[in-house]
Amino acid sequence: MSAPKNKKNPVTGNPAPSQVVAQPVYVHSPKEDSQGLNEEISRWILSILCALIVYTCIAFVIINVYHPDVNSLIVNAQKVLLESLGRLLPEPVEALLFRSGVVIVLVALYGFYVLFSKTDIVKKLAQKQPFFIVSAICIVFIAAMIWADFAAPNPFYSPDGSHAENARDLVGDTNFAFFFKGFFLDKYLLLYTFILVPLIACIFFLGIKKYDWENKKLFKTSTNVIGYTVFGAIVLASVAMSVFYFPYAYECKYNFNAVYYSMTQVHSGAPLLVGGFYNSYGLYPQFLEIIFHFTGLDVLKFTAAMAFLIGLGFIINFLALRKFVHNNVILFLGILTIIFFAFLDFKYAQNFDCNFALYPIRYIIPSVLIFLTSLYLKNRSQLIYWITFIVSGVFVLWNPDFGLISYVSWIAFNTFYDFYSPDGKINWKKILSHWLISVIVIVAVFYTYKLLIYAFYGSTPDMASLFFMLLANGKWGFNLLPMVLVHPWYHLYERLLSNETG
Repeated sequence: MSAPKNKKNPVTGNPAPSQVVAQPVYVHSPKEDSQGLNEEISRWILSILCALIVYTCIAFVIINVYHPDVNSLIVNAQKVLLESLGRLLPEPVEALLFRSGVVIVLVALYGFYVLFSKTDIVKKLAQKQPFFIVSAICIVFIAAMIWADFAAPNPFYSPDGSHAENARDLVGDTNFAFFFKGFFLDKYLLLYTFILVPLIACIFFLGIKKYDWENKKLFKTSTNVIGYTVFGAIVLASVAMSVFYFPYAYECKYNFNAVYYSMTQVHSGAPLLVGGFYNSYGLYPQFLEIIFHFTGLDVLKFTAAMAFLIGLGFIINFLALRKFVHNNVILFLGILTIIFFAFLDFKYAQNFDCNFALYPIRYIIPSVLIFLTSLYLKNRSQLIYWITFIVSGVFVLWNPDFGLISYVSWIAFNTFYDFYSPDGKINWKKILSHWLISVIVIVAVFYTYKLLIYAFYGSTPDMASLFFMLLANGKWGFNLLPMVLVHPWYHLYERLLSNETG
């Protein structure tokens, strides 16, 4: 007689196999996607509005409580600066307002964004009718601000040149005239705004949506040929016009000397930041001397190097843009807009001015950083990560005012990109690692530079003096221009607001 059989599964340390049941896949409808987008836009609108209200209240307190002694700042500056009479405009209250605004607005934005993510007011505001009303108000407000900025009088307009700061101040009685006087946009503004732009937009979107031009071989080939030809010609023209034997125009002489003199001194054997030898625009001469040590230095060679960097900046701008913009029309119009409004506009609108202090000495920094960041977004390689950190650190030496901002931007980008862990929690470990690496890299870059200068020149540079001109500008207001309340510079903030609000 046998024992009864055990009908249970043997214990193996693993759970018994279970039947896999297919779960239905839920797909969001277009209506739900639209509702989610409306909620996100509404959340940002409320966060921005509340952050600005908080900052306005704190700014009101600062203005009424903080009353620094401006005269003492001027006296201290005159002891240090050789040419300071009439060129010192310290604004400590305005400086505190700006610096506190950067901190307060960022913190308030994050706080209010978290708050409105947990309330129902966003869902109510994202409904069709309320959202349409709020969006319309935002669009009207931004459009009104743009109109007011351009229609406002140019504060430096003077036909006789008595208080003009730029050749454009002789003809630009308004901010709009300052930028566009003599151009097609100035002569035919209504035609451009209400006929040409809408007509071209309609033709473009009709072709893309209805006739699928993007996938037509003829469209791709023609836009590639025309786009690359025009882009290449403009880059070559920008490079060619930046090369010269002598800066004949007054504007060109003034700005050329500001960047060339320090280069000649470094080439003659005087290292920067040693013995009180400062430079307004950073340590770029020390880096360029690596080339000019072998080629020799004169005006032609220096301008050729500047022109090469200008062309390089525009080319890597295009390469970065091409990684994210796949429509040829938008791609080529975008890069040509970048070159024209930022670079060519003033080349044609006034006497030629090389302005190497901006192009390429400053401009090459964000151009390289954006290009490297675009590579990193496509391939999150540790090699690209470290290269970008090191190059950004070196750019702080190259030009500290743009270099510092770009370095902090790279840190902020990585902080934002790795803010949340895969399980949805704040990834403090990753964030702190980015911050720690940023400190290590910048310290390593600075001390490496000090050691190299000591090895080649036998002198130790005073690295703190690298930021002397930032101090002179920021603390003492040296050579700064007065800023009026309504000005096209505010288009930067308007553009940021329009991006955040969709």
